[in-house]
Amino acid sequence: MNPDPEPITSVGIDVGTTTTQVVVSRLRVSSPTHDGAAAPEIRDREVVYRGRVHETPLVDAATVDIDGVAGIVVDAFASAGIDPGDVDTGAVIVTGEAAKRRNAEPLVRRIADDAGEFVAAAAGGALEAVLAGRGSGAADHAARTGRVVANVDVGGGTTNVAVFAGDTLVDTRVIDVGARIVRVEGRARANVGGDSGEADVDDGAGDGDDGANAADDGERTRSDTSRISHLSPAAERLIAVDGLDVAVGGPATPSGLQSLADAAAAAIADALVGPPFDDVVESLAIGPLPERPVRLDDVVLTGGVGSLANTVDDRSVDTFRFDDLGPLLAASLRRTLRGHADLPDRPLTLSEDLRATVVGVGTESTTFSGRTVWLPTDRLPLRDVPVVVVDPPGATRSSESPEPPEAPRNRFERAIGSARALYDVDDVSGLALYLPEVGSLAYDDLGETADGIAAALRSLDRSTARSVPVVVVTRENCANVLGQLLAARLDEPVPVIDELRLRAGVRLDVGKPFAGREAVPVVVKTLAFGG
Repeated sequence: MNPDPEPITSVGIDVGTTTTQVVVSRLRVSSPTHDGAAAPEIRDREVVYRGRVHETPLVDAATVDIDGVAGIVVDAFASAGIDPGDVDTGAVIVTGEAAKRRNAEPLVRRIADDAGEFVAAAAGGALEAVLAGRGSGAADHAARTGRVVANVDVGGGTTNVAVFAGDTLVDTRVIDVGARIVRVEGRARANVGGDSGEADVDDGAGDGDDGANAADDGERTRSDTSRISHLSPAAERLIAVDGLDVAVGGPATPSGLQSLADAAAAAIADALVGPPFDDVVESLAIGPLPERPVRLDDVVLTGGVGSLANTVDDRSVDTFRFDDLGPLLAASLRRTLRGHADLPDRPLTLSEDLRATVVGVGTESTTFSGRTVWLPTDRLPLRDVPVVVVDPPGATRSSESPEPPEAPRNRFERAIGSARALYDVDDVSGLALYLPEVGSLAYDDLGETADGIAAALRSLDRSTARSVPVVVVTRENCANVLGQLLAARLDEPVPVIDELRLRAGVRLDVGKPFAGREAVPVVVKTLAFGG
């Protein structure tokens, strides 16, 4: 009988275009079995602390206030009653426009260092889409019911869609549409529930069917000096295509911006229904769009705008309470979904909407290695380690000019050479040598694999100014044997972990094993800073 799952503490931190949030979760992780029947897995997730929703602090339009974000995290830890030393795993994710700001990378380094020994940094729209879908409960709903579910996370900077069918992630779609494609200035903010924290964010937008009434109410509260202060390139694109009379410096009124909100909502709907996609959505896409359409059974709305769209009617809402397009976009999106022949007429409401991404970050970003790891613990933890993929056994460099199968050492040395071309290996915190295919698992053949890895690592050590920490990762269940074979061939043994599926371009954090365990927590990170 397996021991009862051991609770661990996980922290999720989401620094977004508009808001910053912190959640603390308890994860129960099963013990690996020695007979090879079951690898460790997360058996239960419970969010034990949901921090207030704070407006993301900025120094200026291009710079996040790092000290301000750090202060939010410190306050959240104090309110949750935890210390950084209590944190076992988790992630900080910088999303939307925040990821494009010039100091986004120093921000996540600072927060990761402050928040605990093993809190990782991650960013990227596709990853954000998946985390929001898992945090909202959309992925679980699809797996439980067998239905096709799209989680539509509409935030300040982008709309991130993850489509789940049963227990499979079908695709992701990211477009450059969010509340802050329009910014408004020149008015006194109405008192709508206190400060700019959670009370501000959770109050609703007008019901989609009564959007005009809500807009009229909002317009009567505005000052004649209110002006549009910013239009993003995405907004400019929508304005040009639809011939709208909206411009920077022009008046900011609900009636004047309603058409732009409708155009943005239509783009979100087209991103859900396609392919084919219209030219506007193609121009707004961030990353690839899927090539095959998927008929959706359910749509789940999350994020700041999604949360507003899920809110009950509140005709007294101030349409521009956040100085952006958010409430108007939420109302338009709700109307658009209800009237679209190819989409479910009403969004499905699940356990999380506003905090879906940060809950996903805190509960879904950690996986665990297999049960036969080889762990020299003095080499752990490793943080922010780039993954280098090793060619399969017998791979050739060109399909047009087949070469004889290469000796094992050559493919490993070639992988190390690729790492040297991509990274300054004298500066990186380490390298993860990933073997998607080990080859034969016979003992003698694994010995030849160990020979190749050892030769490549000795070559790396000779060509660098310092010893570069390396972790070997395999997809197959062989880490213990391979680790022992490497230990006999190297002066400094390397950790070997197994049963993970990785790809080039990601980075890993590998934590220390839990007490009495034969597995380590692993966070797979996609770093996507910059414009």
